Amino acid sequence: KKIENEKIFSKEEIEKLKKFLKENFKILKKENKYFCHSDLQIGNIILFDKKIKVIDLEGAEISNFAFDVCFLWARLWRERKVAREILNNFYKLLPKQKRKTFEILFMLNSLFVGFHSFKQTPKEYNLKTIKKRREFFLNLLKKAIISFKELQKL
Repeated sequence: KKIENEKIFSKEEIEKLKKFLKENFKILKKENKYFCHSDLQIGNIILFDKKIKVIDLEGAEISNFAFDVCFLWARLWRERKVAREILNNFYKLLPKQKRKTFEILFMLNSLFVGFHSFKQTPKEYNLKTIKKRREFFLNLLKKAIISFKELQKL
């Protein structure tokens, strides 16, 4: 209901979203078994003694194996080339039998991250940047109900 109230999606898109969620929500439950940072972003990745370290683990939890990649990819909304490289490199590293599951999880996670980010108005951004950010996340939401391939193009 909340998504419907936001008027983000057309009625046709809402029906497509409901169908997608109904068909795939069980995958979230099944795959909810991996250690996940839950706030993976550039500011939480540092180089220390020539080694990459991930910091700020206070929000770490058990989630699905696509969440952190999706979160980082979305947080790089202004750095799309880098975001696409991260996503595509991660995807290539996956065993072939995990790729379809990853695609579905990535779409589901994109809906969660996209809706949450679309609603935010970060204080550190000016109005022009907030508008661009909202446009990006609106586009992300629209593509998340189409296909993983469409999300890869963002």
